[in-house]
Amino acid sequence: MPALIITTNASFTDEVLKELLPQLSKSVAEALHKPEHYMCVGVTKASMMIFGGSDEPCAFTTLSSIGSINRKSNEKVSAIVCDLLQKYLKIAPSRTYIQFTDSAPENFGHNSSTF
Repeated sequence: MPALIITTNASFTDEVLKELLPQLSKSVAEALHKPEHYMCVGVTKASMMIFGGSDEPCAFTTLSSIGSINRKSNEKVSAIVCDLLQKYLKIAPSRTYIQFTDSAPENFGHNSSTF
């Protein structure tokens, strides 16, 4: 059950998201050693956002997972997310934050129950 949610002020089209989201889904699931069919990825457009006092393209990303949150996988995910955001949304890696959260199974609901 990994969930990757990206909030950004970068401009993008639906066509760009149709290319970006599947790549994020597959790559992050692989980095976490999780089945992709549980992977959830979303991008939200912020009406206004600043990073370091500048309104240049930036992103705040959260990744929640039941397990697999550790230094090794977090570094892989950070590289994947930053590379893809730079490629598709023109966001410099230095303008991207990623918050990693290891969630207890009982704290994540799915399919009318919890994990």
